Amino acid sequence: MEKQPLLGLGLLVPKTEQFINCAMGLRHPIDVDALKKAVSESVMMEHPRFCSLLVRNHRKEYWRKTCVNIDDHFISVKPIIDTVTGSQDDMEAAVNACMANLAVSNPLSENKPLWEALGMVSCVKDRRTVIYGGKGTELWPRQVEIVKFQLQEFMSIKMIIPNATINDVLLGMISSRLSKYLHVKSPDDLRRGLQITLVVPVNLHKRPDLQELADLMRPNTWWCGSSLWGNKTSVALQPVHCCNGLHPLDHVKRMKAIMDQKKQSYEAQMAYSIPRLVVPCLGPKAVSWFFYRSTCNTTFACINIVGPSEELTVADNPVTYIRVNFSSAVILCMVSYAGKADLQVMVAKDIIPDSQLLVNFDYDGEKSLKSPFSRVYLCPKTEQIINCAMGLKYPIDVNVLKKAFSNSVMVNHPRFCSLMVRNHVGEQWRKTQVNIDDHFIIIRPTTTNTATESSHVEDDVQAAVNAYLADVSVSTPLSNDKPLWEVHVLMGLNCIVLRVHHALGDGASLMSMLSACFGKKRDDSVHGVVDERENGGGGKKGHEETRKWKEGGVWGVVKSVWLTLVYAIKLLGRLLWVKDETSVISGGDGVELWPRKLETVKFDLQDFKFIKKAIPNADLSELMRPKTWYGSSSWGNKTGLILQPVHCCQELHPLEHIKKMKATMDQKKQSYEAHIPYIALKVFASCLGPKVASWCAHRILCSTTMLISNIMGPTKEMVIAGNPVTYMRVNISSLPQALTIHMVSYAGKADLQVLVAKDIISDPELLAKCFQDSLLEMKNYIVECNK
Repeated sequence: MEKQPLLGLGLLVPKTEQFINCAMGLRHPIDVDALKKAVSESVMMEHPRFCSLLVRNHRKEYWRKTCVNIDDHFISVKPIIDTVTGSQDDMEAAVNACMANLAVSNPLSENKPLWEALGMVSCVKDRRTVIYGGKGTELWPRQVEIVKFQLQEFMSIKMIIPNATINDVLLGMISSRLSKYLHVKSPDDLRRGLQITLVVPVNLHKRPDLQELADLMRPNTWWCGSSLWGNKTSVALQPVHCCNGLHPLDHVKRMKAIMDQKKQSYEAQMAYSIPRLVVPCLGPKAVSWFFYRSTCNTTFACINIVGPSEELTVADNPVTYIRVNFSSAVILCMVSYAGKADLQVMVAKDIIPDSQLLVNFDYDGEKSLKSPFSRVYLCPKTEQIINCAMGLKYPIDVNVLKKAFSNSVMVNHPRFCSLMVRNHVGEQWRKTQVNIDDHFIIIRPTTTNTATESSHVEDDVQAAVNAYLADVSVSTPLSNDKPLWEVHVLMGLNCIVLRVHHALGDGASLMSMLSACFGKKRDDSVHGVVDERENGGGGKKGHEETRKWKEGGVWGVVKSVWLTLVYAIKLLGRLLWVKDETSVISGGDGVELWPRKLETVKFDLQDFKFIKKAIPNADLSELMRPKTWYGSSSWGNKTGLILQPVHCCQELHPLEHIKKMKATMDQKKQSYEAHIPYIALKVFASCLGPKVASWCAHRILCSTTMLISNIMGPTKEMVIAGNPVTYMRVNISSLPQALTIHMVSYAGKADLQVLVAKDIISDPELLAKCFQDSLLEMKNYIVECNK
């Protein structure tokens, strides 16, 4: 191949000449000679583009094959820091400075082979903002900042949003961060409504992932040229609507909706095909002018490149990171590599001097508690802490356990790495550095284990764990000197207790977090959905029942409105004067500080499924699945409540109790009762303040006898630091009822926690046995009927 002309986007003209700068960190000191030898013996040196000169002759450009002198392609740069005494941050800053310098006006010599070129397109001019560039900005000095991510973080977020991709998450994250940055730097633009344009390069190769080099070099069809190798990259114009009040997940959903529309169009193919058709007619300079002008009319660009999934070695030296940026207008470049992703943010430092503020994706200093429920849960009357006990199969190695938590996505979550501070503005989150040692509390129970049989040993361990959970559920606050969570390690009992302040999130959010951190693989519980194959198709039936009232036409709407109005009046009555009759299990104001006692009842989920089949239209998934209106679609406190009347009658068969409770629940499902307290407390907290909302919530709780919650946990076994989790149990502290019941399902089982004020209910073990006997009685009755 003596000569080959440049085609399409490969044509080079000054206005759109671009270079890809790819930095790779090596684990060990560099041996230059060994590095030269490794590169010279690689297949890269045999590639036609990497061993050819660019020749310009009679206004035409073409490739001419030449002999590669490897020494001409290696340039040694002396570091500007002491590599012996310099810290890792210093070395990274030096690399970023070098990358920033290379990105501006550093052309490649045409006396030797060139090693890549790229281009992009756009057309409508953005409004000028504090981050807007424009013509000539490509020559301004640059500054590079690095944001490091784990790919698992992107996976966890995209699993929450159906059919979302990593690109959607990245674009939503950038949209959210830019909105916050502009809110600080230019709030007037956001108040008027601001839309800026993002240039997104699109990979037009048939396969978006990495391909074998031989497949790329193999001759293909006529319309692709001689092979699949080359510039098969186009662009799409992504509008970014900057809005500071929008939740980050809503930014992801908005960007996903736009990208879904673009995927249904041929925008990227059109942007790729037009230059190929126009270049032969008008020449590369005319096309370059259009490219340059359209790029100047946009605000910024973002590239996401799929890198190697496994670790690379160069001259037997492992590569620790790969980072890429481009000269010209591209300012955001992310490359994935070996389970990690580095996002390079390159800015013109004269336009954006505070690049650190721009790249702070997690947080922006102090952030007000905008969630009304978070503010309510911080009030003394309704301050609540979620205690989640997890049993482990093997003895606990504390150091390994600390490492597992510190490497999980939990410590990177904004709520789990922020302090709650109170000042004249109110309650605010302030990001801080998490010291994992501050969050681990080692407990050595003083119980004496004299049992010899394994069943008795297990009972003693369970009693000790329950005693500890009962103690921490009363007047055991979390310190405000650190983020509001702790891990209590019960040595000798093979149990850890994760204590999380309710202001950080609800039970559904916590289960999603634990599944993302320690689940073996993707778990349907992350989405808050029960597998239809496990519940006999109940999920589909549940959806049919939820829209049954809509199919009832006008009568269905009237019935729904009427039931909602009735339940709203009953809720108002509870707030003002109505309360339960006093009984031997009644609590009241102040009972939340009384000593507690805890009993555990163990069930098998198959027993519940067996019993529900005996009741027409009974659906376990409706009990186990969080409601989608306030479920786990996004992090936070999205929990409503309903007031369920319980008619106590000794002569009634247990199955008749279920039928009566089901009839009541069916009516409540046709109403919006669960939404009413959620919306009301939200309005009260926003308009009248959190103390008023806290008083209302506490008064309603005091007027009732007990509280019951049912949380769907992971459906598959979790593993923490290589130690399988054998059970999960949850309770909540600081409730005024004398009786609270919490059930959590986990890996086909369900543990029911019966927490009582022991001065009011002195024998919770009898109550627990009643629950267990009731289920057994129902099961035996069904078996006898089937015979």
